[in-house]
Amino acid sequence: MLLVSSTFNQYIIDTKKWILLNNKLKDIIDLTLLCAIFIIGYFCFDKNTPVWIKKLWNYIYILSIMLIIFMLLIDWFIIHYSYKDGQFRFGTLKQLLVSPIVYFLFIYFSRRYSKL
Repeated sequence: MLLVSSTFNQYIIDTKKWILLNNKLKDIIDLTLLCAIFIIGYFCFDKNTPVWIKKLWNYIYILSIMLIIFMLLIDWFIIHYSYKDGQFRFGTLKQLLVSPIVYFLFIYFSRRYSKL
């Protein structure tokens, strides 16, 4: 996850071409990144991981992605927000979901509370 998120930030978002892209294309690229991070995390939890950790991972990511899709659909078809400096509109939520901190917290809690 660290490799995917840092590569994405370094070679896609931090370039001048990112600012020139269409807003809908930026949204689709960001959603693709979130889905890739979700899939990586889903397959990284091994058989020793407690079931509740896997379910929590799925719930958090699926609900967050659904929320972002819902908000983007509203933006695309009803209310048109503008970008500020080429940033993703839901940058804080996206950065939280993309960062490996969430994954490491899940690993920490799965090892600490593995008997639950």
